[in-house]
Amino acid sequence: MKAGMALGSDTWLVIEVGVTAIVVAATLAAILRGAGRNRHLAWGTVVAVVTLLAASARIMATARHLSSTEVLTDNVPRLGRPDAGFVSSDTCRSCHPHQYHSWHRSYHRTMTQLAVGENVIGDFENVTLGQGVRSIHLTRDGDSYLADMVDPDWELKQLWKTKLDPVETPLRAHKRVVMTTGLHHYQAYWVPSEYGRMLINFPYVFLDGRWVRREAVFLRPPDAARHYQQWNTSCIKCHSVAGEPGLDPESNRLDTSVAELGISCEACHGPAADHVRVNRDPVRRYGMYRADDADPTIVQPERLSAARSSEVCGQCHGISIPRPDPFGRGERYHAGDELADTTVVIRGRDTNLDTEDREEHSQLMARLAEVQPSFLRDRYWPDGMVRISGREYNGLVESPCYQGGDFSCLTCHSMHDSDPDDQLKPDMDGDAACIGCHDTERYAAESHTHHGPSSAGSGCLNCHMPYTTYGLLKAIRSHQVDSPDAQVTVDTGRPNACNLCHLDRTLAWTAEHLDSWYGRAVPDLDDDQRTIAASVLGALRGDAGERALTAGSRGWAPAHEASGDNWLAPYLANLLDDPYAAVRYIAHRSLRAVPGYEGFAYDFVAPAALRSEAMARARAAWRGAAEASARRSAVLLDESGAIDVDCFQRLRRERDDSLVELQE
Repeated sequence: MKAGMALGSDTWLVIEVGVTAIVVAATLAAILRGAGRNRHLAWGTVVAVVTLLAASARIMATARHLSSTEVLTDNVPRLGRPDAGFVSSDTCRSCHPHQYHSWHRSYHRTMTQLAVGENVIGDFENVTLGQGVRSIHLTRDGDSYLADMVDPDWELKQLWKTKLDPVETPLRAHKRVVMTTGLHHYQAYWVPSEYGRMLINFPYVFLDGRWVRREAVFLRPPDAARHYQQWNTSCIKCHSVAGEPGLDPESNRLDTSVAELGISCEACHGPAADHVRVNRDPVRRYGMYRADDADPTIVQPERLSAARSSEVCGQCHGISIPRPDPFGRGERYHAGDELADTTVVIRGRDTNLDTEDREEHSQLMARLAEVQPSFLRDRYWPDGMVRISGREYNGLVESPCYQGGDFSCLTCHSMHDSDPDDQLKPDMDGDAACIGCHDTERYAAESHTHHGPSSAGSGCLNCHMPYTTYGLLKAIRSHQVDSPDAQVTVDTGRPNACNLCHLDRTLAWTAEHLDSWYGRAVPDLDDDQRTIAASVLGALRGDAGERALTAGSRGWAPAHEASGDNWLAPYLANLLDDPYAAVRYIAHRSLRAVPGYEGFAYDFVAPAALRSEAMARARAAWRGAAEASARRSAVLLDESGAIDVDCFQRLRRERDDSLVELQE
């Protein structure tokens, strides 16, 4: 490709193809004339022809690629916001190669990408998804990923109608997949719409090397309808930089633009146009470097206060509502600003707000309750602790460490000096974050932890940031620093840190120890809470969110060490037939962590009959090893090592089947 060729221009391609054709014709003529007189010349010219034909093929492929990319960019958001002072990460790269490289390998960058080349991990090689009139056929044509599917625009119109038309055969369309979301856990896809640059979610995601229905990877009610999501209004705020939906209210069309897809440099450092302009002066640049001064033309989160730097993360990792019209000129917040100026952070409880803010928050919540009665329930535990992933800022701001003024997201996390998985600074997956502020001799001592120094129970995070948050098909550490309390489990259903590790212990056992060690009052407990392990109650009687967390804890190595693993299989087998696909997926992953089940075959989205068969196989495999289990009444094992079936079935019948739809 010629240097500086503009996208969509084919002038140079036409010239190159024409010249190549002339050279090929001349070469073939030389072959015909010289073949009889000089065999070496003939063979040499044949090689030359082959080389030239390959070059011609490359040129034609390039033309095809450019044409394909031009079509794609007509359907995705307009890229670039120079009008708002954004210059893109490519501009930052020339002066900050190390920071660019560390960011480039992160999952922030790959959050949103164009659906071209290696960006796409899904299998599009002549694949059919689903059956019947709503089946989808996937193919690939070079850089184009194509889907023959029911027209999503037609489906949306059907949903918008107050009375549906009787349709036996839905309208189909050939759609090109134009954009991707995610690369770390699974990848989702987007197809264009007739409403301008609006993008609609593709019905399947690519997970663990296979296609599964999009609804199956979220904790949604089993009978929930297909979820139609528009990227331009639901994802643009956090999955791109400086997104502007660009809605035309009259035509209902979207002319969306973004500074850059994915979460890139200027999401955290602010618009960089002025920074680039003034630092073209090498004297200024060198002087700033020598003095190690803050550059006022760019935001360095690590130089901000704990509150301001955390808000840089909180602009996306929080449950919030923008103050400006979200369909106006995009979000007004820039890194380094005070988040409250443009955004209302929704708190699960308002006890940490001052009087004026509490009044505003109360009014907002009253309006929200009218529009979306389940808003809080889908995001928070009943006591106001956030329970969904990606909203860590909401947990942070409720923590006493943060309220003390020095603790922030950057205490533990770093974009540039960390592993991309969780973005933790070195050693911050242990106690380092805590002992930097808390007295080591006091809090690391066995007199405080009541566990051995090498025990998982002596780890600060395991007690004060347990796995009580759900998202991305797994349990995630809570980011609200807190202490275990049996009363909270009684009131909210949220598992406590003690029983997430000691899976074979009752809530009464936990309450008695917390009372003995820390003076926490023992709550009123029912007979089951006094005699049956809390994890058993959660697995059999809890709601879908609780079942997901307790299924995850059964795959956690420290829990196996603390409570044994030769009794876990029956409970995980039971969850293989849970109504919620996400719970089934987590249960299968944990089951494979149990000795003897490492290669257990199971499909979490298989038909119900096959799931029941897998559950029976898992139970049968455990019965063969049941005799090795001693009597453990708290986990319903009798003297022979068999399950107390009557109690097991009673608790299962008492399962909380209230609908759960966590908005991770």
